[in-house]
Amino acid sequence: MNDITKTAIKWAKELGFSDDWLEQIENYNYPGDLIPYNKKNKGLKEKNDYMLNLVSYLNYCNLFEQNFEKLGIPRKILLDSLNDIKIWSYRHKEIFDEYGVKEINWLVHLGENKMFTIGRLEYKMGRYLFPVHRKKLWPLSRVMEIHIPRGERITKENLLHSLNDAVEFFDNYFPNYKFNYFTCSSWMLDPNLKEILPKDSGIMIFQSIFDIVGSIPLVDHIRFVFGEKWNKDNIKDFECKTSLQKKLKQRILNKEKLSFGLGVINKNDIEKI
Repeated sequence: MNDITKTAIKWAKELGFSDDWLEQIENYNYPGDLIPYNKKNKGLKEKNDYMLNLVSYLNYCNLFEQNFEKLGIPRKILLDSLNDIKIWSYRHKEIFDEYGVKEINWLVHLGENKMFTIGRLEYKMGRYLFPVHRKKLWPLSRVMEIHIPRGERITKENLLHSLNDAVEFFDNYFPNYKFNYFTCSSWMLDPNLKEILPKDSGIMIFQSIFDIVGSIPLVDHIRFVFGEKWNKDNIKDFECKTSLQKKLKQRILNKEKLSFGLGVINKNDIEKI
């Protein structure tokens, strides 16, 4: 077994990949030397090989680990953040019925020291791009983007715990990164979802912590709820497994309104939520 494979298996085990994944990684014949990590994924995109992506990113975990250690960031946050590799790999298998990972344009942020999973939520340093202004919130001002990785059930408690921990984390480890607002742009903030979901659902609880400042007529729900293989034209053939899928499918088939919600949270108002 070569060093590339050994490193990939080591990290796959640490991140909790199951035995079938470990077998696929061990049997994968990596083509030559490790393709170096870079912020544009040069080399990986040219190959269009999803197992190559996975084995490479598991090897890049060595670099990511070094970056986190230099900043003094706790190992738990490192492993929680790297768990994105497993999340997107499992999702790839679920949708395309093949081993590997496609979402390297997202995973590349793990090496930029800008994206961290803290509790239930994932945070990424970014710029404000919404067409709605608030006090101390203007175009291109620094913000902290919120993303929602797959994981445990969403509750108000774990959301608030994550937000408070995030404020402390960025104050401690990135004191020069000043921001006033958390922001989120997501299908999960679609105001229309209140018509089909109960108030105590995880999605509606997630919406409740935000000031939803606008929406865009974009149906991104299909990609995240059904998968990349599906679209408005073939969604009628999708076999629903959850109540959310059933309700969304019917709404799409009925050509009822869906949108991409834009939400903000004032960093200093978390205790008021």
